[in-house]
Amino acid sequence: MNDSKERKEVTPEQLGQLRALNREIAAQKDRLAQLRALRQGKQTRVEGIPYLGPEQAQEPYGLQIQALEEKIKENLGRCLEELARLEEFIGRVEDSQMRQILSLRYVSGLTWQQTAFRMGHYDEQIPRKKHRKFFENQSKEKKICR
Repeated sequence: MNDSKERKEVTPEQLGQLRALNREIAAQKDRLAQLRALRQGKQTRVEGIPYLGPEQAQEPYGLQIQALEEKIKENLGRCLEELARLEEFIGRVEDSQMRQILSLRYVSGLTWQQTAFRMGHYDEQIPRKKHRKFFENQSKEKKICR
């Protein structure tokens, strides 16, 4: 069964990359907005850049803005690739409840508590334990197949 072998290779850490990429993109977009405001003279203080007077704040920051826009574009591409890989993996999971847990946690980026609430539970340990058991079983199956 080729699908199950591919499915076993995905780890929670790999799935978590989508969440990390989304946070990174959000931080980069905030930085981009600050640089643009600096360039337009709407702001004189940006994290990582010393205080600038009104005249200096209007200096062009085109190169930094362009580099950051390229970084964001690159990370969005990686994010879309990870999302496609994640959705493919989730689609192959046989258990409907586990698909829902994985989708809410990794695609929607919810916390364990939010995941539990969306599934009709009040204890965040329920989806967390099912998640852990699912990946423990994946790991055991992988060792048996070797």
